[in-house]
Amino acid sequence: MPGKVADASALAAVAFGEPETVLIEPLLGYELLYEPRLLVFEMTNTALKKVRRAPEKEDAFRRALAGAMGRNIEWIDVATDGLFRLAGQTGLSAYDASYLLVAQTVGTPLVTLDLRLAAAARSIGIQTEGAT
Repeated sequence: MPGKVADASALAAVAFGEPETVLIEPLLGYELLYEPRLLVFEMTNTALKKVRRAPEKEDAFRRALAGAMGRNIEWIDVATDGLFRLAGQTGLSAYDASYLLVAQTVGTPLVTLDLRLAAAARSIGIQTEGAT
């Protein structure tokens, strides 16, 4: 199935122009993204943290957030029992495991900058891009 899952570390890097954009943007391109609804909260929280550090850039951060959330995203609901099992199996938080569960369910690679998440993904057979 075409498309990818991008966790908040990857999408935030691109949305907010972090140095890792040069690594992540080519991996995402205009791909369809399959995402847990958690992404909305994580991206919004990231934008708020940036505003608190640089209030004069609030409009820019708000636009960046809107742009990220306006990408071609298909929202995937995750089942609690599967999430509980996967988080327990990998030792990840339920938050991080939600990205794994979506990638596993849809059968697409996971794009992340989180080394621990990438290692957990590979340990259960999910292809990763970004973090090595």
